[in-house]
Amino acid sequence: MKSLLLFAALSLPAMAKSPIKFFGDWEVLSDGLHLTATSVPIKISKHALFLTCDINHQNCSFTYTDTKQCNTTNERYLIISALADGVSVGFPTSCINGQWTEKPWDWIDFQSILYHSRKYFSVYFPDETNSTNIYNKSGATEAIKYVLGIQNNFNQE
Repeated sequence: MKSLLLFAALSLPAMAKSPIKFFGDWEVLSDGLHLTATSVPIKISKHALFLTCDINHQNCSFTYTDTKQCNTTNERYLIISALADGVSVGFPTSCINGQWTEKPWDWIDFQSILYHSRKYFSVYFPDETNSTNIYNKSGATEAIKYVLGIQNNFNQE
């Protein structure tokens, strides 16, 4: 898990918070005001995925960070793919605080990917070569539901 914290710190210093829950390969970080789900990808690019809501499970956004900050009013599409059967979801992201961000988002945005039979999913910008990260789904569903405040057997205290 130390590598995950280092990865988060290098990817987006504002997101480098204390881990509060672990779900398989995923963890939830908190600064007391926000909950953020993230994971170290098994195939790493210069990007990192962070799914965030405030502590009340509202005002949700997800960010695919870049080591080079964006500075534009244009939208950029981000693709999340189940890596099979042509199952993918495209999101128009905006440059917010120097990073490509989609807001708001909800559980339904990820269902087709997380409930697919494949063990991994990819995240990438179709307009950028070598922007793909591949993540293990182990724990992703539970971590995302925890951030969103969706009750399940894993996040009931």
